[in-house]
Amino acid sequence: GELKGLFKLRIGSYRAVYSIDYDKRLIVIHLIDHRKDIYR
Repeated sequence: GELKGLFKLRIGSYRAVYSIDYDKRLIVIHLIDHRKDIYR
């Protein structure tokens, strides 16, 4: 789906979805949501 190729990080009951731009040394957070809702 649309989260393919992105990194996922569990933070308690939440999950953050992010990507890394290594050239710009930048982390871009795309989504933070409760784990029960993140993949719907």
